[in-house]
Amino acid sequence: MRYLLLLSTLLSLLLPALPLRLPRRAFVLSPLVASPLVASPLVAFASPLPPSVASLYNQAEALTSQGSVLAARPLYLKVTVLAPDFPFGHGGLANAQTALGDLPGALASYSRAISLCADPGAGEAPDFSLLPAALAPGKPPCSAADLATLHLNRGAVLLASGGERAALEDLERAQRLRGRPDAVLLQNLGLAHDYLQEYGEANAAYTAALETTKTGVEPWWVRAVWARLEVGDLLGATETWRRVADRFGDATEVKAAGACVFRAKGDGERSEKEWGGVTEEARRKWFEGGGMGKARLGPKVTRMIEELRRGGEEEEEKKEKEKDEAVT
Repeated sequence: MRYLLLLSTLLSLLLPALPLRLPRRAFVLSPLVASPLVASPLVAFASPLPPSVASLYNQAEALTSQGSVLAARPLYLKVTVLAPDFPFGHGGLANAQTALGDLPGALASYSRAISLCADPGAGEAPDFSLLPAALAPGKPPCSAADLATLHLNRGAVLLASGGERAALEDLERAQRLRGRPDAVLLQNLGLAHDYLQEYGEANAAYTAALETTKTGVEPWWVRAVWARLEVGDLLGATETWRRVADRFGDATEVKAAGACVFRAKGDGERSEKEWGGVTEEARRKWFEGGGMGKARLGPKVTRMIEELRRGGEEEEEKKEKEKDEAVT
């Protein structure tokens, strides 16, 4: 499987959809920000597949690398029919299904691909006895990196599907197979712990992801701010928030995070200033449109935001009352 599928959690208002970083492909599934499909270099699969099947697979990979996932999906499907024991065919189909929003289908395809791969960590090997002679390679078809990506991708899809505990198992398996820090993997690990309300572990994973990220500030960093507030790391929350705000300061989630940071520090005036920077329409969309619910914030942050919300409503009522009194 040629890609890493990264389904990442980030600010819903910053970017519109699903972030894909395509390896072997890894996703980060996230209720917050989404990025566009990013093409990775095409790697044609030199394999013992029959030429016609190999051609279909490489066509699908080429289309995927160009962002034409919808056109690639039927080709991957044909590959899985013609070569049902070829794991990368199922992995490619799973990537396409994820990108197109078919998460149940993607889970089934990732699981099939994983079952066809050797597990280097467990000393397992696939059963090649039923494979056609032309398909049977001389060594297991999946490297540790391949299998790590498959577990990462399935974990990300499970995370997006509400299976946090199962997702955590996949992500921890991917981490052991990867054997080195990986920002996408660490981000997903942080998110899994976050959703499970294990904020200490979430904070540790987010911190490691921040240290590993080489692309500069990303919108998902606001998740690290929320986690640090939950564990009482006000200094870390403040430093991370400032960096996110410098880049994405107009986003509702970032302003809300800033309001919570300053409220936790006892700076009510600055907290109200940050909260006041969110327009009424943006607040309504965030609360009534489900943005806050999708973010699945922890209890401390939720309480602070509810206090800010009530305070804002009271202030609006006060202004309306003063306006009415001035008219009369």
